Amino acid sequence: MAWGLLRAGWLSSIRYLLWSSDARQDARASEQFSSASGISLLDMYNTPIFGRRKTRTLFILGSGSSINEMTPPQFDHIQRHQSVGINFWFFHDFIPDAFSFDSGKVDKHSLDSGANFQHQLADAFHKPDILTGKPRILFLRPHANKEEFLFPVAPELRHRAWVSGRANLVSHTIPSVQSDLRLLMKKIQNQSTPKAVLPDNGSSVVRLVLLALAQGYENIILCGIDLDSRPHFWLADSYVTRFPQYAKLFPAPDGRPHGTTESTGRSIGNLDFLPLLARAMREAGAGQLLLGSPSSQLNGSLRPYAWPEFASGDLDHQ
Repeated sequence: MAWGLLRAGWLSSIRYLLWSSDARQDARASEQFSSASGISLLDMYNTPIFGRRKTRTLFILGSGSSINEMTPPQFDHIQRHQSVGINFWFFHDFIPDAFSFDSGKVDKHSLDSGANFQHQLADAFHKPDILTGKPRILFLRPHANKEEFLFPVAPELRHRAWVSGRANLVSHTIPSVQSDLRLLMKKIQNQSTPKAVLPDNGSSVVRLVLLALAQGYENIILCGIDLDSRPHFWLADSYVTRFPQYAKLFPAPDGRPHGTTESTGRSIGNLDFLPLLARAMREAGAGQLLLGSPSSQLNGSLRPYAWPEFASGDLDHQ
């Protein structure tokens, strides 16, 4: 019976009740963390996490190799809209309106080395352009509500930070995910989901897409969400030469595809989930999920973003 709940497309309402229960539990934990840490609790519908909206277009910036195929005019174009960088986007020269940071569980034996690693990351993050630009910060509630697992940001940015919870969808097949996403679109349009908890598929990009929808963005463009085995953008020669410390912090991956392509710990892998989400968005009239990086593994599964002609010439390495 339990396995059937996770598979049957017509049981979406029951699965949503299960998800809602998980989400409310995470909302309570997130509220406790917010109160203890002093970091504001996210309201996914009303918090100005991406800043004062310029347009209804949001760019989500990942760390894939395809970022090095983008041109300066493309980044000028992004600057005219809203943007959010995921995790270690701050290795890039472009400063988005917001940064989104995950937090992970650290075992007791790794606490000392983990703290040293965090300090190195903080040194890299707090460069003058970021401190001047004062981007907003979105934290994912850390494991066991331990603040030491948060990415460390300077005090002058902390008042521009919010923390959210997360709750994975409980479905585990493509038909059931498709059905559940249709229902979720209606819930988001009615603003009836727990406000402090982002629906999830075990990945930052999914949470941010759904947050953008809740905030009224109609065009959501993925850049650097490659989902392949190529190295991160900061391992290109141009970055290694200028910033060798980035490569030392995060060396080349082991040649495996991005972890979110796997179904372990999530409903289905993102190569399947994101196209289903894009379809659900279109069917609900909620907006468009578009691809800004032609060499991503999502090419052919997501509709391409039509870059303005001035921004889409020959792709240069940064």
